[in-house]
Amino acid sequence: MKQLLRQIHPLAWTIIIGTMFGRLVTSMSIPFLSIYLTRVLEASPTETGLTVAVSSLAGVLISFFGKYTLWRGPSLSVPCSDVW
Repeated sequence: MKQLLRQIHPLAWTIIIGTMFGRLVTSMSIPFLSIYLTRVLEASPTETGLTVAVSSLAGVLISFFGKYTLWRGPSLSVPCSDVW
């Protein structure tokens, strides 16, 4: 198992650890977002639930779109010399 883990490229480890850190921070901040919305902004529990649900759903949908465009390749057929 150690040999298998050592074969993973350092850049891949950076992406894996960064993703784990991002997910951890998100999962820790969502409960405080709910408290902030209900106590400070005086949103109803329904509005708070919808806000949290829509933000989570948007994250999932955007990740699928990002993966699709990544695998499909660049959508612009502009040579690099024209961009720079």
